[in-house]
Amino acid sequence: MYEKFGDVNGATHVYLRTARSILRDVAAEYSAYEFYSNRTQIRTKMQEELDAALRLYGAYCSGLNLLDFTLPPAFYTKIQRTIAATQNVEKAQYEQETAKIKAETDRQKARKDADIILQQKGAMAEQVYLDMDAKARAFQATKEAE
Repeated sequence: MYEKFGDVNGATHVYLRTARSILRDVAAEYSAYEFYSNRTQIRTKMQEELDAALRLYGAYCSGLNLLDFTLPPAFYTKIQRTIAATQNVEKAQYEQETAKIKAETDRQKARKDADIILQQKGAMAEQVYLDMDAKARAFQATKEAE
């Protein structure tokens, strides 16, 4: 290592330059959305490429973690808008389903109310018929008795 880089600082400098270059190049292959949603895949590719590059210098990369990375604020704004839009769609679907259920419930109640009214009116009509029939029989009986 001393023969290649001179001292530890030289080696550190080469390793850092190599790591920055590899990580930057791999990161450039992905969109912000992919970076946000495929972190494991990107981390694996970064580790593999960094390991291959460091092996040329007699070093290796045994692990890599993407603990902290920054995406453009506009990306986070779009994510928030997407989440809000999704929630609005879900809310509208819920409200639509609730309205359908309420409409069906109201329809069933109206049908039952109509059946009750129909039964009441039928019973009233039957009562009027029976009253009139009784009066007609009574009238007929008084006519025959005279």
